[in-house]
Amino acid sequence: LCTHDSTQTHISETHDSTQNSTQTHISETHDSTQTHISETHDSTQTHISETQDSTQTHISETQDSTQTHISETHDSTQTHISETHDSTQTHISETQDSTQTHISETHDSTQTHISETQDSTQTHISETHDST
Repeated sequence: LCTHDSTQTHISETHDSTQNSTQTHISETHDSTQTHISETHDSTQTHISETQDSTQTHISETQDSTQTHISETHDSTQTHISETHDSTQTHISETQDSTQTHISETHDSTQTHISETQDSTQTHISETHDST
């Protein structure tokens, strides 16, 4: 769990058991290894922090595994997350307060945090999930 003093973005996902996923752009494989923003959920932690000074942060994910559910709470402007899920497992809950996007992840073995600090408006995260 990451806590930032400024405008921040914190992503939290809960993964259950093993997941063999093939993903595009920020692709995650919750088995052992991962690609592009790679995370190893075995015993290590990979941190990715971004500081943005402009408008719009776009994160698009295409997943081919079993992952589902996203609950968002928005308290101001900016931040759109559209996802298409086709299976089960994977929780992304966000709480936004003005220019703050919180996302926190909990995995079966360890935790990987993706923290983004944004100085402006609009954080766009679009994900497309296709189960195989």
